[in-house]
Amino acid sequence: MSSFRRISIVRALPLTSACSSLTCLGPLSRLRRISGALLLLNLYIQKCYIRCNVYTFSKTTFDPAIFYGSSITFLKSVTCFKNDNAEGGSVGVLMEEAMKIPPGELPWGGLQRLSLLDYPGRVASILFVKGCNFRCPFCYNPQLVRGEGREIPTQEILDYLKRRKGWIDGVVITGGEPTLYPGLVEFLRELKDEGLEVKLDTNGSRPDLLRELLEEGLVDYVAMDIKAPLREESYSRVAGVPLHPREIRESLDLLLSSRIDYELRTTVVPTLLGEGEILEIAGEIKGAKRYCLQQFRRTPFHLDERFSRVPPYPREFLERIREKISGYFGECLVRGGARSER
Repeated sequence: MSSFRRISIVRALPLTSACSSLTCLGPLSRLRRISGALLLLNLYIQKCYIRCNVYTFSKTTFDPAIFYGSSITFLKSVTCFKNDNAEGGSVGVLMEEAMKIPPGELPWGGLQRLSLLDYPGRVASILFVKGCNFRCPFCYNPQLVRGEGREIPTQEILDYLKRRKGWIDGVVITGGEPTLYPGLVEFLRELKDEGLEVKLDTNGSRPDLLRELLEEGLVDYVAMDIKAPLREESYSRVAGVPLHPREIRESLDLLLSSRIDYELRTTVVPTLLGEGEILEIAGEIKGAKRYCLQQFRRTPFHLDERFSRVPPYPREFLERIREKISGYFGECLVRGGARSER
């Protein structure tokens, strides 16, 4: 990469442990830049290389109790990022453009031919749609959110899936945000005509279209994000756009009252969510069939690149929360890092 990302390292750690210690934050008054020295490191993170400036802390040790405690007030005070990612225009413009796409057509930005993980119990292909009405700063797919890159024709997608019949059980529709596009309905009808099961990933912001899909039986499994506690300020901060969560609540009610298989999931991002917020979310969605706490994955490619410097919570932190809330749900999982455990 041509750009440098500033990353802090506690002590002189071997490369194998550096990935878990990058960006460990301490009081900025303790931070001492190495005078006159710039070290270039190639760190292997999520199979991608980044270059970084190296800093040290003076007489500072990493205290997980401070960094990962039940209160992340200190952490927020150091790295509460302002979302400056408004690329791609307003949500209103995006919706207007989405309505112009012909029925059955969608702006496909990617195809993963085979997955054994993304659709529980199924061998599936994954389709990625371009465009999103959220600007979550930690998003792993900024090129899809911005609508960048080559667009795959819908007919090419359908031809591929027809050739794979017998090899795959289902299709995952993700993005981006698939429910932005009215053409999704006709596309899913074609998939069902081919006998394929469908899993939909959604942010829950289009309950009208979700209701249509459920009523027509066009989806078999829905994975819906619960980004934050269902309060306007909290949801807007995590989603990166001004947002009242009434549509999220409506979509949530649709799933809770349906017979479809589904999961609710929250990506637990340091600086945005802590234990208190997760407990609040759990109380708001109590009674759901399945709730997943997803580990934040640090990569070089977040919508806001500063999240490349934010380390994930330890798995033990998420497991501790899971133990507190597991009784609220039929099933409660921690997903990410090591294998999910019930």
